[in-house]
Amino acid sequence: MSAQQQEQIEQLQASLSKMQLALEVIADAVVWVGEEQQIQWCNSSFERLINQFHSQIIGSRFSE
Repeated sequence: MSAQQQEQIEQLQASLSKMQLALEVIADAVVWVGEEQQIQWCNSSFERLINQFHSQIIGSRFSE
């Protein structure tokens, strides 16, 4: 991997971290779902909405 690619990856990771922090503190429930309806990320408002812990939610199908 080139130094430029590594720098781009680091910038994307930093942007993702900032976005996750911002979405975590909003009151609305937010969930990211992949192409096959598997939950990839959710905020604490979503956890409270469905009354489950983050570790129980990630990887499960959204329709469950």
